Amino acid sequence: MSLLKSSRMSLLERLARHVSKEIALQARDFDSGPGVLRHVGKRFIRVDDGYYIPYVMEEIVLFGAARRAGAERVLTHTTYAPAFVALLNRTGIDFLELTVDRPDEEEELTILIPFNKVIGVRSIGESDDIQ
Repeated sequence: MSLLKSSRMSLLERLARHVSKEIALQARDFDSGPGVLRHVGKRFIRVDDGYYIPYVMEEIVLFGAARRAGAERVLTHTTYAPAFVALLNRTGIDFLELTVDRPDEEEELTILIPFNKVIGVRSIGESDDIQ
C-alpha cells in the first residue's frame, strides 16, 4: 500500500463495515472499554447504549478485524502518543487503519485514527533503527 494512495472510504463508511462487532473508543481522559457497535449515523456512532462522535477520538479499536495482506510497515506520529511502529492497512479519505502490536495486549490490534490526530507517517524497512 502506498502512503500517497488512499481508498475512497471515509471513517464512517469503515465503521459501518464493523456494525454488530466489538470496538473500543479512546480519547483524552476517556476509554470506553469493549462494546458492540450498534449503529453508524451521519455524525454519531452508537456503541452499546451510548452515542459518540468518532472524529474526536484518538483511536478506535476494531476487535476481530483481519489484517490485510501486503500491509506496509510505518512509523506513525500522532498528537496523543510517542511515535510507534505499525502496519498500514488502509489510508482512507479521513483516517488511517493500522495494525499495532502492543506489549500490554494479548494480540495485534486493528486501530482507526482520524487524520486530525495524525501528524505524519513514514515508510520503514524491517532493518531500520527506530529511535
